[in-house]
Amino acid sequence: MLDVSKEDITEGSIPRTLAFLATPIVAQQLVLVGQQVIDIFWVGRLGEDAVAAIGLLAPVIGFLSVGTYIAYTGGQVVVSQRVGANDAAGNATFLRRVADESALPLYLYNIPACTGQEISPAVLAEVADHDRIRGLKDSSGDFNYFVEALRRTPADFDCYQGFDSYLVPGMLQGGTGGVNALSNAIPEAFAAAASAA
Repeated sequence: MLDVSKEDITEGSIPRTLAFLATPIVAQQLVLVGQQVIDIFWVGRLGEDAVAAIGLLAPVIGFLSVGTYIAYTGGQVVVSQRVGANDAAGNATFLRRVADESALPLYLYNIPACTGQEISPAVLAEVADHDRIRGLKDSSGDFNYFVEALRRTPADFDCYQGFDSYLVPGMLQGGTGGVNALSNAIPEAFAAAASAA
């Protein structure tokens, strides 16, 4: 297995790091596709029925899709990367670097049930002044966290409540609004609640 240090992953250009991490995975896929093509040519010596049974379609599609696989694999790497996961300074550095390289505005998503940790209020306060980080959606279900996020960020930093039952209380505390699952089923009720807040 490829062994890289924390510094190799957390320092420098994000695209370079993603390419570095994705290369072995993409190479493995190319070897598998190459093996399939060789198998088909070998089976071709047995006749056209054998070739038809194996099929050349999958390897050809694999070769034509290499660019997509590279981008897809790179995306998987960035999602699963947990180097420095419990290091506040490392998390702030990571978020800043992602924002630096993004052409679009970003919203942070605090959902510790899926990520295994929250974006700490200290990290949030540290990165909230970045011009591309525009706000936060908090789906933690921890209302105290949401209030602390509001307290530690500038007034123009959007804070959206992701927990349905905290939409109105969150807006009363100064939150921007909500991104709530139930609002898809009963939009009128959520629109009325948001207007009342």
